[in-house]
Amino acid sequence: MGHLTIVRHGQASFFGSNYDQLSPIGHEQARALGRWLVHRGEYYDRVVIGPRLRHQQTEAGVREAYVAAGLPLPLAERIEAFDEHDGMRMFSRFLGRSDADLDAFHPEEIGDGERQAKMRDFLRRFDGAFRQWVGGKLNPEGVESWAQFGDRVRHALDQVCTPARTALGQPVADGGRTLIFTSGGVVAQTLGWLLALQGDAVTELAYVVRNTSLTEVVWSTHKRTLASFNATPHLTDITLI
Repeated sequence: MGHLTIVRHGQASFFGSNYDQLSPIGHEQARALGRWLVHRGEYYDRVVIGPRLRHQQTEAGVREAYVAAGLPLPLAERIEAFDEHDGMRMFSRFLGRSDADLDAFHPEEIGDGERQAKMRDFLRRFDGAFRQWVGGKLNPEGVESWAQFGDRVRHALDQVCTPARTALGQPVADGGRTLIFTSGGVVAQTLGWLLALQGDAVTELAYVVRNTSLTEVVWSTHKRTLASFNATPHLTDITLI
């Protein structure tokens, strides 16, 4: 059986000038995950990252622990298909905005109470548009649809679930172990792929995927099975949750 571990990126910079980078907590979450994987003696035949900076930074935090322990970790392979969905661009078009960086609030400029109120308002507006988009009722021009996103992710997962090969080009007997760094929407689509879920069921899962959580899949040539979902055994420090 092959083994696939999918990692959601660490906490991103929601209120920063650029969402697509880890916050200080996100960086520490990634390092904590790396230390836990090293402690467990986890090894991988292949490492894959999505194209976002937050994916790359999470992988770098994990790699830091492997380097410190003197343990091998294959060089990361970037696969564009493991990018997040186009929800933010959809929302930008929905609001009639041309910029993709919506409501980038600067923490140093507003107080905690105002920041929390802005977050609640943003999430309320985003959720309404997001559910219309998922249901096919909202299709802004130039935006990848939710259905297209699902097809992209599922095709990429099928491609990854092929036997890994040794340095000499021989198939790994057990199918190999792959580690993927990506986003919450991809994790949710993975469950949809495995459990034949659609629409709102996948949407609800996307909302609950935790930062640096682990979702595991075991697979063979004709079968894919969910082994675990949304696990965070490495986040033992309450300040990192």
